[in-house]
Amino acid sequence: QSSARFCWPHVADLLRENEDDYENVETMHDKSGGYSSAVNRAATETAARTLNLLVKSGIWPWGKAELAISHPFAPKDFWKLANPRKRAKAFRLYARLVDSTPVLRLGVGAPLFKLWALCAMDVAASEKGERRQQNALLRANGLHRARARLARACARHPRLFDAFASSSMLKREAMDARNTAGVLKRSSWVVESLVRCCEVSGNPIAAVAATNALQEVYDKRVQECSGRASANKLRSFRIGFKAVMAAVYSRNTDLKLFGVEPRVKALRMALEEFMSILFEESDTLQVDTILEGLINSAKSLAIFFSLDNIACCSLLKQLCYACVERTYAKKATRQKFSRGFFSSLYDASYIVDNNVDIRNSRECMRSAVLLGVLGNCVGSARNLATVRSANMACENWVLAFETAMERSSNSEDQYDDTNFLFAASENSSLLGQMCVYFVEAILPPVCAVGRGAAPPPIAVADPKIRSMCLNALILLFENKKAPLHFKTKSDYQNAPVWVKHFTKACMKTCTGEIAAYLGGCKDFSQSRARDVVATPMTRAHAMDIRQKMLESITRNHAQSYHYLEEAARAFRKPPDQVHVLKENGLEEERVPRPSVCAMRFLTRFSKISKFCAIEIMNKVVPVIEGAFKYGDSFNKTQMDGPLHELRHAIEGMMKQNVEEDADEERKRPFHHRREDEDVENVDPYIKKVKTEPVEIDDEEILKVKTEQTVPWFERCDRNVLYSLTRTDFATIALRASDAQPFTIVGKLCSREPKTGVTSKTNPKTNRTFDMLFVTLENEKGLKVRAQLVGKSARVLADALDELKKRAIEIVRIEGVLPQRKAEVKPGLAALVWDPKGASKISVSSFD
Repeated sequence: QSSARFCWPHVADLLRENEDDYENVETMHDKSGGYSSAVNRAATETAARTLNLLVKSGIWPWGKAELAISHPFAPKDFWKLANPRKRAKAFRLYARLVDSTPVLRLGVGAPLFKLWALCAMDVAASEKGERRQQNALLRANGLHRARARLARACARHPRLFDAFASSSMLKREAMDARNTAGVLKRSSWVVESLVRCCEVSGNPIAAVAATNALQEVYDKRVQECSGRASANKLRSFRIGFKAVMAAVYSRNTDLKLFGVEPRVKALRMALEEFMSILFEESDTLQVDTILEGLINSAKSLAIFFSLDNIACCSLLKQLCYACVERTYAKKATRQKFSRGFFSSLYDASYIVDNNVDIRNSRECMRSAVLLGVLGNCVGSARNLATVRSANMACENWVLAFETAMERSSNSEDQYDDTNFLFAASENSSLLGQMCVYFVEAILPPVCAVGRGAAPPPIAVADPKIRSMCLNALILLFENKKAPLHFKTKSDYQNAPVWVKHFTKACMKTCTGEIAAYLGGCKDFSQSRARDVVATPMTRAHAMDIRQKMLESITRNHAQSYHYLEEAARAFRKPPDQVHVLKENGLEEERVPRPSVCAMRFLTRFSKISKFCAIEIMNKVVPVIEGAFKYGDSFNKTQMDGPLHELRHAIEGMMKQNVEEDADEERKRPFHHRREDEDVENVDPYIKKVKTEPVEIDDEEILKVKTEQTVPWFERCDRNVLYSLTRTDFATIALRASDAQPFTIVGKLCSREPKTGVTSKTNPKTNRTFDMLFVTLENEKGLKVRAQLVGKSARVLADALDELKKRAIEIVRIEGVLPQRKAEVKPGLAALVWDPKGASKISVSSFD
């Protein structure tokens, strides 16, 4: 009490007198060179120890101590009204009093985390390389030491420990008092801490408190940085602050913490900032910070995106412009932004607890980007071939689409998140609707056919765009998950209608590009050879193919994007100022001619399988060889090398024995091993132990060859497999909210256990249940895992055990429901179960 009555007034007077001495700018320059917090270390240490004594002894509550620190303002208004010197004094006192009160030392850590974020983002902190005499009123000393103390205190906090101690960047840089990094670098520390606080520590309350505090002081900090002397710091602070906001909004998926309206407002302001800021592309830190902010903005928008909301569609258009359609001076910057944005559409690491609503919103945003934005941009490339900005935006979009295809092709996980493009290979294919747009973009120039005169020219896309489209589309054919990947002839015959038309369009386009470059093409319309590409693709061919593709795709999403189209029409992009900064600095990416890309397309297509090589050899190569008769010597010389590579690829595929031919299979001795047969008496080509001649059963050979060539769903009874009441496996995931039982029919792939049923005990009720797990496959290759309980499990197990083992076992389960909370494992389309054990079971077997 004596300390509170007699000592603290003198200490407070010492702090005020020490601060008043630095109110005059000239005095500040004389005493500290414009580099002081207005309170020396001795006065700060004395005040901190006095407050520590008063709080720990219980003389003062923590609220009164805060009033003393924030004098003459209230604690809730202090950070908005205090000048840099008073803020530096407060940060230094708070950093020394962390262990004095449970308010900062314990709890969820919101007050401590808020202090750390405010101190790290304070614009008054000195920066490395900054002149000492420049804007002395804005600068205050001691903020870096206070920031390091607060960071170490967060690392000791029981709830914030995981967020700080697990980050090497925070331990190495943020906790170092000697690191005088700029505000942009310090904002990356705040982003790292906020992301880890939400993902690792599971403490969104602290992140919300820090975010609200930063939003309250944003206008004040921007006002402090006004002026030409602080223009660079102001730009860095605006970039860093918007990156922090985007990061915290993207990691907090709970709409109760941040409602939809605050998210929309914050994202709109952030995107406007990112589009209006003229950053230096040579500064890697600025580019990476803006890119991270845009990616987090995309993730935040995907949490609540809806095509029926005009505000969401407007934000998506702004985001697409800032990431992909904006003109940048450097090619590396364009590639980094477009690839980063497209990769963010596939990133689901920020979605916790398997939130179905957020995943549906994210898939809706993907479809809107691919069809509503990318499709329109690529589809209009033919009509806007002379507009440089439109061509550059289309190039960026094609590059982003190519990045997604590369990621999907190189992924080892068969259930990768990019599978949403190839999940529905039937009439309702999203990929098919995208390919419709590419038909217009890859339309080749016209050329003379036969001995007739060349037709009048038509509008085509820019040569660079046509080349990039061909380079991107070949990735679709090479992707094993896509329906355009043909391993055998049956794959092509069983493919959807739009796939066949689009494959034909790509072949006619490639021949058209080559023929247009060489100067003409031979007319094959009267040829007796079947399925030869008679003439290159023209405008009439493109319209006909496009119409047939749309007719085969029943569910066209184009009408669902009227809000997105309205937002695109209302969007007014800011003036392009890249040319002002660097008038002739735009880099041009060297892309081969469309004719060379077309030849490479055919070469890579022929390397997919033996069937593809035969298709190119029979249908396309004659047309290319006929086009060589019309070309001049220079163009022929340029195309000789690519043509030689195409022929070499076809010859290589023809020599490979991808599948055993029928002639060699007849020559090879066949012997079916019985259970009572000696192990050593096997095929002499596999193990040459006994070489006695073995009798060959022609009926058995025919049976095995039939099993190898004819698909299993064509060898069983169609009335059993193709039931009118069965549910398509691809639509089971959409019935998660439906409580109506349905029927599944498919071929038995596996069961667990192998025989009988397994007994499992419920730990809560201590009741024992008989269970059986079976995996069924339909004719499209989709698999569903079913869990049967009680009577239905025993009935199916008895039926499978008593049934004679045959090649195909068709199982029909009537009365199952989707498992809503269970996680679908890779390779499965859905999980279903029979909770009451009342399903109707039927099993049929076929050879």
